[in-house]
Amino acid sequence: MDIMDIKLGFGPIPRLQYIFVSRENDYCWYALSEDTKQIPIYDKALTGIITGIEVNKKVETSFGEAEKTDLYILADKPYVVRSGSDSYFSAMFVVVSG
Repeated sequence: MDIMDIKLGFGPIPRLQYIFVSRENDYCWYALSEDTKQIPIYDKALTGIITGIEVNKKVETSFGEAEKTDLYILADKPYVVRSGSDSYFSAMFVVVSG
């Protein structure tokens, strides 16, 4: 599906899909299942339109409160790519957007 195929107008509210930046060697991204298990995403790229960025956002994780960077992307559906605020991935977007 291409970005031009996204239905505009009235319809159901699109559900955000959270994607997390992986530290694993064999995949770049992962999603979480209902029981919080990692679901690897083996595709190397996510193409879409960046619609927003939140830096140093405080979120509650299974390890306690942490600062994260959320990158909002509109593609075949709305995505939020989340990474630690101290990661190279987050630092790259802060430099580019700043």
